[in-house]
Amino acid sequence: MLYRVNHVSQTILNRVYAMTPVAGLVGCLLCCILFALCYRFFRKNRWWKSILLTAEICSLVIICWITIGQREWGSSQAVSLIPFDSYASFIKGINSEALRSNLMNIILFMPFALLRAAAMEQKKSRKRAFLETVLICILLSTGIEILQYVLKCGITELDDVIDNTVGGILGAGIFYLVEAVTEAVRNQRTHVVSGKAKKELRKLEEA
Repeated sequence: MLYRVNHVSQTILNRVYAMTPVAGLVGCLLCCILFALCYRFFRKNRWWKSILLTAEICSLVIICWITIGQREWGSSQAVSLIPFDSYASFIKGINSEALRSNLMNIILFMPFALLRAAAMEQKKSRKRAFLETVLICILLSTGIEILQYVLKCGITELDDVIDNTVGGILGAGIFYLVEAVTEAVRNQRTHVVSGKAKKELRKLEEA
């Protein structure tokens, strides 16, 4: 059973990884925006809270599975603590896949950050919730890199933490941006409607 799950997940990952990095990033951004809009309209429903919690747990499981679970433990143990080293290797032509890997690391954390921000939105101020969401992403990414080193299942890279943090900033930022825009539109409509109502009331009083 575990082998089958691993095979299916690896097939899905290979297909996702085969996408062009820009297409993957744009697709993830659009999905995040769509989800944020859905949250805006359905957040008062009880069933939506269950969907939100389930989706957040699933995104966390996917992150852990991709970064640790589906890798071969005891295969490699390397450390790279030079910031933006992978970007430099791509620019210099040393590693042509570095940019794709970096963008995939960014995309990986975007859904989780958006869902975490949505979960905290009604409990805390937007600024505090945003900062806490980003901090959670940093701690989660750092913990994963430490586990990769301990379990010898990948390269422990500072760039991975940076990429995951950027993904967290984008995911949470998209959520709160959509929230701010939709709220501004709603307030504008309310202002227009109230203005029309006042004009009608004045006309009735003058008549």
